[in-house]
Amino acid sequence: MLTTQQQVLLLPRLKALADATRLEIIALLRNGTRCNGEIAPILGLSLSLVSHHMRILREAGLITSARDDKDARWIYYSLDEHSYSELRSELDAIMSGTPKQPEVSGS
Repeated sequence: MLTTQQQVLLLPRLKALADATRLEIIALLRNGTRCNGEIAPILGLSLSLVSHHMRILREAGLITSARDDKDARWIYYSLDEHSYSELRSELDAIMSGTPKQPEVSGS
Protein backbone atom coordinates (compact mmCIF):
# COMPACT_ATOMS: atom_id res chain seq x y z
CA MET A 1 0.00 0.00 0.00
CA LEU A 2 1.30 3.43 -0.91
CA THR A 3 1.59 6.07 1.75
CA THR A 4 -0.05 9.46 1.27
CA GLN A 5 3.43 10.96 0.93
CA GLN A 6 4.30 8.52 -1.86
CA GLN A 7 1.06 9.32 -3.65
CA VAL A 8 1.71 13.06 -3.36
CA LEU A 9 5.18 12.50 -4.82
CA LEU A 10 4.23 10.11 -7.60
CA LEU A 11 0.85 11.16 -8.95
CA PRO A 12 1.73 14.59 -10.40
CA ARG A 13 4.88 13.20 -11.97
CA LEU A 14 3.13 10.20 -13.47
CA LYS A 15 0.33 12.40 -14.80
CA ALA A 16 2.92 14.64 -16.44
CA LEU A 17 4.55 11.61 -18.05
CA ALA A 18 1.24 10.20 -19.29
CA ASP A 19 1.69 11.92 -22.64
CA ALA A 20 3.72 10.66 -25.60
CA THR A 21 5.20 14.08 -26.39
CA ARG A 22 6.37 14.62 -22.82
CA LEU A 23 7.93 11.15 -22.76
CA GLU A 24 9.82 12.07 -25.94
CA ILE A 25 11.00 15.29 -24.29
CA ILE A 26 12.25 13.38 -21.24
CA ALA A 27 14.09 10.97 -23.55
CA LEU A 28 15.76 13.93 -25.31
CA LEU A 29 16.76 15.51 -22.00
CA ARG A 30 18.31 12.24 -20.76
CA ASN A 31 21.07 13.05 -23.27
CA GLY A 32 21.69 16.50 -21.81
CA THR A 33 20.41 20.06 -21.72
CA ARG A 34 18.42 21.23 -24.73
CA CYS A 35 17.16 24.59 -25.90
CA ASN A 36 13.48 25.04 -26.74
CA GLY A 37 14.60 25.98 -30.26
CA GLU A 38 16.28 22.57 -30.61
CA ILE A 39 13.40 20.55 -29.18
CA ALA A 40 10.66 22.07 -31.35
CA PRO A 41 12.00 20.94 -34.76
CA ILE A 42 13.11 17.53 -33.46
CA LEU A 43 9.54 16.82 -32.34
CA GLY A 44 7.88 18.79 -35.15
CA LEU A 45 6.17 21.14 -32.70
CA SER A 46 5.75 24.90 -32.45
CA LEU A 47 7.70 26.75 -29.77
CA SER A 48 4.46 27.57 -27.96
CA LEU A 49 3.48 23.89 -27.81
CA VAL A 50 6.95 22.96 -26.54
CA SER A 51 6.55 25.63 -23.86
CA HIS A 52 3.20 24.16 -22.86
CA HIS A 53 4.67 20.69 -22.38
CA MET A 54 7.71 22.06 -20.57
CA ARG A 55 5.50 23.96 -18.13
CA ILE A 56 3.72 20.73 -17.21
CA LEU A 57 7.01 18.86 -16.75
CA ARG A 58 8.49 21.75 -14.75
CA GLU A 59 5.44 22.01 -12.47
CA ALA A 60 5.71 18.26 -11.83
CA GLY A 61 9.31 18.83 -10.76
CA LEU A 62 10.79 16.69 -13.52
CA ILE A 63 12.80 19.36 -15.32
CA THR A 64 14.51 22.66 -14.66
CA SER A 65 14.84 25.64 -16.97
CA ALA A 66 17.13 28.63 -17.42
CA ARG A 67 16.88 31.55 -19.83
CA ASP A 68 19.80 32.40 -22.05
CA ASP A 69 21.69 35.37 -20.58
CA LYS A 70 22.14 37.06 -23.95
CA ASP A 71 18.85 36.23 -25.68
CA ALA A 72 15.86 35.67 -23.38
CA ARG A 73 13.87 34.04 -26.18
CA TRP A 74 15.88 30.86 -25.64
CA ILE A 75 15.21 28.66 -22.67
CA TYR A 76 17.46 25.76 -21.78
CA TYR A 77 15.85 22.71 -20.21
CA SER A 78 17.40 19.83 -18.33
CA LEU A 79 16.21 16.97 -16.19
CA ASP A 80 16.01 17.60 -12.47
CA GLU A 81 18.36 14.75 -11.64
CA HIS A 82 17.32 14.53 -7.98
CA SER A 83 13.63 14.39 -8.84
CA TYR A 84 14.24 11.92 -11.67
CA SER A 85 16.27 9.65 -9.39
CA GLU A 86 13.63 9.86 -6.65
CA LEU A 87 10.89 8.91 -9.11
CA ARG A 88 12.87 5.96 -10.44
CA SER A 89 13.56 4.74 -6.91
CA GLU A 90 9.89 4.92 -5.92
CA LEU A 91 8.77 3.16 -9.11
CA ASP A 92 11.43 0.47 -8.69
CA ALA A 93 10.21 -0.20 -5.17
CA ILE A 94 6.59 -0.47 -6.33
CA MET A 95 7.37 -2.61 -9.36
CA SER A 96 9.61 -4.97 -7.42
CA GLY A 97 6.82 -5.62 -4.97
CA THR A 98 8.63 -4.03 -2.05
CA PRO A 99 7.02 -0.60 -1.62
CA LYS A 100 7.98 1.26 1.48
CA GLN A 101 5.59 0.48 4.28
CA PRO A 102 3.99 3.28 6.28
CA GLU A 103 5.50 3.76 9.68
CA VAL A 104 3.27 2.60 12.51
CA SER A 105 3.49 4.60 15.69
CA GLY A 106 3.57 2.60 18.92
CA SER A 107 0.84 3.10 21.50
